Amino acid sequence: MIVLPLLYGYFMNDERRGRKNRSRKRNVTKAKFWLVPVLMTVSVTAFSQSSELSLEEAIATGIANNRQLKTFELQVQRSKAFVPTALNIGKTGVYYGRDANNIAENNHPLYVVGVSQEINFPTVYAAQYKANRAGVSVSQAAYELERQRLSKNITQAYYQVIYLQNKQQQYRFIADIYRKFSRSADAQYKQGEIAYLEKLNATAKQQQVDIQQKQIDADLQIAYRQLSLFLQPKEDIRVPLQELEPVLLNKDIQNNAGLKLANEQLSYERALLDVERNLWLPDISVEVFNGTNRFANAKSYWGWQVGISVPLFFGEQKARVASQKHSVMMAGYSRQQYEVRYNSTYEQLRNELEKYRQNIDYYQTSGKQISDELIKFATSSYEIGEIDFFRYIQSLENATQLRLDYLDNLAKYNQTVIALNYLIVE
Repeated sequence: MIVLPLLYGYFMNDERRGRKNRSRKRNVTKAKFWLVPVLMTVSVTAFSQSSELSLEEAIATGIANNRQLKTFELQVQRSKAFVPTALNIGKTGVYYGRDANNIAENNHPLYVVGVSQEINFPTVYAAQYKANRAGVSVSQAAYELERQRLSKNITQAYYQVIYLQNKQQQYRFIADIYRKFSRSADAQYKQGEIAYLEKLNATAKQQQVDIQQKQIDADLQIAYRQLSLFLQPKEDIRVPLQELEPVLLNKDIQNNAGLKLANEQLSYERALLDVERNLWLPDISVEVFNGTNRFANAKSYWGWQVGISVPLFFGEQKARVASQKHSVMMAGYSRQQYEVRYNSTYEQLRNELEKYRQNIDYYQTSGKQISDELIKFATSSYEIGEIDFFRYIQSLENATQLRLDYLDNLAKYNQTVIALNYLIVE
């Protein structure tokens, strides 16, 4: 925010002086461009203004507000609430009746009242409890996977905003330079110092850069909306303008949330198979009753009985066990497939990372120096008349393109590192 006003004031003052003296020579006009190399080397941080929303705060905001993540959190709570259903004891039966076949000592039939209860074999409840706890582990793993996916999306969107902010500042600076070039070309053309074609080139270049600048502005707004979609904040968000730096690669990425979910899903299916196998065991029934009547010398007769229910027609349960075995096999294959895709995706991202790293290293080792020298020698050559107006602009454009290419490669490098740090196979 400091460079552009200085540049603007310098050129505008020169134009005012030009209106007073129309007979100035072209070499005087050229001399004003000595400031360009100096100004272009000013760090982007000179344009920045601080903001309160850091990456850590953005992730925390997203985790607190994102409604999609809240549904996974509720799923965890629901699965925990479902655990006590493992003790699924059926309804207790109560009955009352007259038993004419059961004659008491007073030679009158008994009126019988009783209570009956049927339960599964005890191991069924233990197996069902284990399965319900495994279901909790599945929902917790799914929540953790979604939380990491959200953190990944927020981080990528956050760095996309930073990248576009850096690119926006570059284009604003370039646009301001070409705007001054166009004005200077108009003045020189009116004085007969340059040809009409050279004036058209300056105007066309200014308009082209203006369009590119507007496109970057629009892209930045889109990136902000994407970030807001993940954060779902209660107020407008801002990302501090800062120098785009390489993201650090997390070397400890073995504890993968997606692989953990696949393992938990396999354990859950195995637990359900154990439940189905335990259902082969007989049910147990218990009954307690009392008989009496309302006649003289009546007595109360207590009794009880215990029984088991053995499945004679076991085709249905056999089919359930067979079906659940297939579910276990499916979960096992899904787990193996996830691991294969995980390893393949990891290697692919590592190869892409190396490609972008080479481009970044090129700029840092030689590209930046070439860019600086292009500006330096193009400026000195233009000042002494060795190159024309168009060649000077072309040299500045080439130097600037090196910087833009570096930003593009650095942005792709960062996105790849983030994808590796939060490696999720969709």
